Amino acid sequence: MKKIFVFCLSLVAALTAGAAENEDVVFTDADGNVYEDGTILVLTDVEENIMGEEENDNTYMINSGLYVTNVSDELRHTVLTYEVSEISRGTHSCCFPSLCVTMSSTGSYETDRTSIKAGVSKNMITEWYSAGEGSCTASYTLTNYSYDSTTGEYTLLGIGPTITVQYVWSSEDTGINTVAADTDVVSTEYYDAAGARVSSPSKGMFVKKMLMSDGSVTTRKVVVK
Repeated sequence: MKKIFVFCLSLVAALTAGAAENEDVVFTDADGNVYEDGTILVLTDVEENIMGEEENDNTYMINSGLYVTNVSDELRHTVLTYEVSEISRGTHSCCFPSLCVTMSSTGSYETDRTSIKAGVSKNMITEWYSAGEGSCTASYTLTNYSYDSTTGEYTLLGIGPTITVQYVWSSEDTGINTVAADTDVVSTEYYDAAGARVSSPSKGMFVKKMLMSDGSVTTRKVVVK
């Protein structure tokens, strides 16, 4: 079972000057549960990365499990900005909304703007990859816009929530998450880089989600060439 320790912190800094607070688009988990602004997630569930190679320092991974969800009643256009403030080894990877960006050192990045329909969730497909014990800390912020099809202009609605994820792999944790030999796969689903479910993967990168007979869920990133 993934071990997640959630701490809800009060907002301690003012929002960017001139930008209002807006939570039309928020961070959620796979079940749609909303993470409040200021939340810190400490993730320790290490999984085998089937695409990893030891020499690339990405043999294992910790998946953020984050989704970006439009909880408003209208189409929204969202930009994700994030800062990797600490990374002891390995790489931080984010494939939202479609372009995968990998960082092996601290730094900041802003994604392309993406449209999200009302009530729709998009998988962030964000992980920390490593070949051994270490940690990575990253903060993620959403900025939301509306779009006027008449003028062709985007209007800033405001700065959305910010959450911080601490990916931690240490000897104190239970170790690598493996599937028991007597556990069978009950069902398999595939999702594309935008978080949409597909019947079968074609060329590109996909997330493979497997429901096991013991009730657990295992996810893997799969690249089809």
